[in-house]
Amino acid sequence: MRLRDKVALVTGGSSGMGRAASVLLAREGADVVVADIDLEGAKQTIAQVEAEGRRGLAIKTDVSKRSDAQDMVQQAVAEFGHVDVLLNNAGVLKSVNILDLTEAEWRRQVGVLLDGVLWVGQAVGRHMIENSIKGAIVNTASLAVFIAFVGSAAYCAAKGGVAQLTKVMAIEWAQYGIRVNAVSPGYVRTPMIFDQFNDPGKKEAWLAEIPMGRFAEPEDVAKVMVWLATDEASYMTGANVLVDGGRMVR
Repeated sequence: MRLRDKVALVTGGSSGMGRAASVLLAREGADVVVADIDLEGAKQTIAQVEAEGRRGLAIKTDVSKRSDAQDMVQQAVAEFGHVDVLLNNAGVLKSVNILDLTEAEWRRQVGVLLDGVLWVGQAVGRHMIENSIKGAIVNTASLAVFIAFVGSAAYCAAKGGVAQLTKVMAIEWAQYGIRVNAVSPGYVRTPMIFDQFNDPGKKEAWLAEIPMGRFAEPEDVAKVMVWLATDEASYMTGANVLVDGGRMVR
């Protein structure tokens, strides 16, 4: 077990990659806190964590709010005493062309995708620094860091910000022994992504872009997230790891 007796915090862990990562973290020996706006989904994830023999805690959290992020980290520390690993994974996606993009929708997506990474990362980073914890933070970026998608202005802008924010966190916190990396998934078989496929032709077009010939399963990405949190990645910080089946090679 590569994370025996560590405490991991996962945002956006009610489904998809966050749920898969939470289970893998438990399998590696970590106790897991799942923070999500969907509390029932978070509780279902925690049931799977506990089935692996580890302790878990589900907390209803809106990561776009700094106060929520701070309160959530305080609850995690009160329950487990410390946080060693953060997977900053909360996400939201809605396809809207730029001319139709409202202020409310822009704020909603950027709030979760970018502000959430900052507020949760800030709270966890402060906890680690104040308690001399040489921790690991993994932020979820995206292919949208590298290429643009029609109807995804808010998503692409936010994910580009996540990539740069990851680098700044990495260089500011390296002196404290805190490693900060990002993972950029390709097309993953999750509800958030596959709900966009109103047109069956779009799914086939995306599949044709992937040299490996298949979409990623949540576990494919979760394995890399968890690996980055272990000592096997002890000399990595500020990296953005593509997990895309070769999509960006084309």
